[in-house]
Amino acid sequence: MPDISEIRNRIREFVVRQFPQARRRAFVDDEALLGSGIIDSMGILDLVGFLETEFSITVADEELLQENFQTIECTASFVEAKVQGPAVSSGKRLRTA
Repeated sequence: MPDISEIRNRIREFVVRQFPQARRRAFVDDEALLGSGIIDSMGILDLVGFLETEFSITVADEELLQENFQTIECTASFVEAKVQGPAVSSGKRLRTA
């Protein structure tokens, strides 16, 4: 099971590789991905597809909330909670509609 820093690094690598705006400028892990224009709304779907494949998780429709994908940090926390499973994720910030 990957730890939070490994999850964060893998997400960051994907974002930089997939989204040209992320390659054009430096950004930090707690910077808003949508708000800063690094990722657009369609890009979130690419990110979700990557997360499902890379971490063997399923993102339910009701979990497709901006809070879960706002930043790399938020996304890594969301993935960590999903990877650890429902018993452990009850104390994590796993948002649903």
